[in-house]
Amino acid sequence: MFVGVVIRNTTVHEKLPSAHQPSVDLVGNIALALFLVMALMSLNLWGMISMAGPLLILLSTQLIGMVIFASYITWHIMGRNYNAAIIAGGHCGFGLGATPTAVANMSALTKRFGPAPQAFIVVPLMGAFFIDLLNAIVIQIYLTLPVFGLS
Repeated sequence: MFVGVVIRNTTVHEKLPSAHQPSVDLVGNIALALFLVMALMSLNLWGMISMAGPLLILLSTQLIGMVIFASYITWHIMGRNYNAAIIAGGHCGFGLGATPTAVANMSALTKRFGPAPQAFIVVPLMGAFFIDLLNAIVIQIYLTLPVFGLS
């Protein structure tokens, strides 16, 4: 991801040939659609029918909590402007799913309301890179706790 950021920023500032943006967007949209299709196709929906009620309650609670958090905390901390709104939308996607969901949310918002390049740098970097690294560290720390008996 860092290599892509460096290449993109170098080619823009140095007036070097860069990738055709509509082509990059098309490939990104295809990759995102394939990811979502593969993730949804692997779900065993019939096996989860008995869990539909509790799952709906959990999902509703998560949705309400995420909307409140993104609206009142993320949007305010990020500056209460257009980029902050797109970041908050991405945060909703990340909080309800994963980084691809955040990118899909932000893509839908920017397609309707206009570009927000800062949001497309902040949210994927935080979601895909820093959070994944932090999760790996936190999981390792938790696994060393005596309650797990792995230490």
